[in-house]
Amino acid sequence: AENVITAGITLRDLAIGVRSLLKEGFTIPERAHTSALVAGLSGRIFRALGEWNEWAQKAVADWEDIEADEDKHAWAESVYRELVEDLEAFLRNRPESGPESRRPEASSD
Repeated sequence: AENVITAGITLRDLAIGVRSLLKEGFTIPERAHTSALVAGLSGRIFRALGEWNEWAQKAVADWEDIEADEDKHAWAESVYRELVEDLEAFLRNRPESGPESRRPEASSD
């Protein structure tokens, strides 16, 4: 997983770069907090891509071809079911947020 290439760098390269940044200091210290937001997102995306790569390779390892068949169809349905369950669990377990929750109530005037 550490050797998965994402956007031209490996996950190991990313970790080395971040460790170097922490050791040597921030190039623009007054922007460290906003840079951390982007770095956090980038790290999560790169990790997700690495995890997806491993998952996809395992998923197709036994496929002889990409033609549809009953087994692949059943597998696809299970992937979609798991996706819905994961998304619903995520939505259930998070506090109300987003533009809808911050919108002022309409007045009845």
